[in-house]
Amino acid sequence: MALKWNKQPYGDNEYSLELKDHKYTGIKFVLGKVQIKDEQDHCTLKYDYDIIENNSDFAIIDDTKKEFETCIGDLLVEMIGQGLLNNELVYYGGINEN
Repeated sequence: MALKWNKQPYGDNEYSLELKDHKYTGIKFVLGKVQIKDEQDHCTLKYDYDIIENNSDFAIIDDTKKEFETCIGDLLVEMIGQGLLNNELVYYGGINEN
């Protein structure tokens, strides 16, 4: 099932994200550094995030934190997939081998 989310400007160059129609609706967060790590036979998505507002009934601790982070990871995978399909991704900070 595709996740639904809201995106709103936050600061000068960032966006806040919030899941819609979801258990965690009401929690706004911003993403920091996102990395895709190539590990043997699979890739791992690594990311930083900050919760900027929590108007939900959930405190993001312990088991809830792991589940929330899985939702963020699922959202990132969807966003990356859409960005690739629409040729909208911007890559910076690495080595340009061309």
